[in-house]
Amino acid sequence: MLAIAEELQSRITAHDNNLKTLHTAMAKAAVVASSPVNSPVVKLAGPIYLTLTDAEEKLVAAIQQQKVIIAQALKLAANISGQENIIARMAEIEVEDHQYGDAAPGDAKAGQTAIRLKPLNTKQPADCMAKPNDKVPSYKKLLSEQALAEINLFNLQAEQQPSGKDAAPLVGKEVGGTCTKENVNRAISGSSTNACTIEGKLLKTIKAELLASNDGKYDEAETENSDSGDIDNNNKIAATEILAAAKALTKGPANFDPQALDSYNSSDTFRKAVGLIDGEILPDKPAPTYTERINQLIKEHYGEPSNFKTNSGER
Repeated sequence: MLAIAEELQSRITAHDNNLKTLHTAMAKAAVVASSPVNSPVVKLAGPIYLTLTDAEEKLVAAIQQQKVIIAQALKLAANISGQENIIARMAEIEVEDHQYGDAAPGDAKAGQTAIRLKPLNTKQPADCMAKPNDKVPSYKKLLSEQALAEINLFNLQAEQQPSGKDAAPLVGKEVGGTCTKENVNRAISGSSTNACTIEGKLLKTIKAELLASNDGKYDEAETENSDSGDIDNNNKIAATEILAAAKALTKGPANFDPQALDSYNSSDTFRKAVGLIDGEILPDKPAPTYTERINQLIKEHYGEPSNFKTNSGER
């Protein structure tokens, strides 16, 4: 979920950065297009400015619409990520090996019979971040309708006592440096006969599969928000919001590259402006009729994608 949260944030950042690039290009094109000097460069700047303005309006509208959806999904993905991290840490909790210093727990010194927990590891392994970072490209594929059709989360469950046999953690008897209870034994400090505790985990993680239905939901109960008091239900609601964000992103507009002729070529605004200014083709004329003519005009005045420049100072 952390990878999904980071990818959602990167989509917002990419849109914002593209908007800044558009604003810079618009400012340059506006200066050239409004120049009193009658030159070919001024003439070329007009269609570019109109196209950038149109692209900026569409991108702003799309960003505002998507940000609402993405921001909610980002918050929920981050919440689930934090929740899953806590679950993973709690699953590491173990009762610690310990001998009480007396064969009878009731005769042990004060504090000796307290159940002790092993200290949690506070240092990350050296390769803790290297392994996830190696998989970053594949993580980016998680933010898709296909990948989110099935989501695996984890919950905590108390370790169950196996039927018919003992299992750690448990209280045993230490004799000669070994704590024993029936079929369970463990080396432990001390050489006297003492009551003792054998280490073991108290909790375990269990996988919960969330499967998306055709309506884009994960069978959650009807509720107005993702804080219903039921963790499993909250996770289903959050997953539904994240899936909705993934769908919205696939339908969103592609970022417009002001330095790429292909971006302009695919714009009706640009093609109509070039047709009118350079070919006296009225904008209301059927586009297919003049497709080849407009393609030729664009090539003559703006070049090929490989050598296209929108910086008028370089023309």
